[in-house]
Amino acid sequence: LVDKQGRHLECNHAYQRLLGCSDEVLKGTDMWSLVPARFADEVAGMRQAIESAGRYGSIELEYCCHDGQRIPVQTSGVRIAGSGDQHYVWSIVEDITERRRLERERAEQLAAVQALNKRLQEAQTQLLQAEKMSAVGQLAAGVAHEINNPVGFVKSNMGMLQTYLSGLLRLVGAYEI
Repeated sequence: LVDKQGRHLECNHAYQRLLGCSDEVLKGTDMWSLVPARFADEVAGMRQAIESAGRYGSIELEYCCHDGQRIPVQTSGVRIAGSGDQHYVWSIVEDITERRRLERERAEQLAAVQALNKRLQEAQTQLLQAEKMSAVGQLAAGVAHEINNPVGFVKSNMGMLQTYLSGLLRLVGAYEI
């Protein structure tokens, strides 16, 4: 629970453990000082949402712990009316370190699966190309066989034809004499 300026008024033990400091230390700080400067736009949006809509929700940012460590958090808050124009903000802050770790792991696994899928597609393309080359080789062998059979037949019969022809020419030569 924080006041209009963001000063901590009440904090539970989980929040104290998350930030690594006691309730007394937290009561001396404001919640905006825990957020690094690079989240200035988110902080401005949270402040404006509290003023205009009375709530902000599911904003992811980081909190700086007492020891300087930064913790990713998801926070939401609602304005609670106080006396007069005073109001308070009740915030829920959730440590999302584990979720971020799991998201990184999932992204790494997805990248590994995509790389493996790419390698598989490349192997499939190479296999398809090899099958095409094999089919062309079988076709060439079949065509060569089909051409070779008649040529072989003619070639083997040329020797026999030569024998018959030379015998016939001798016989014709014997009749001419």
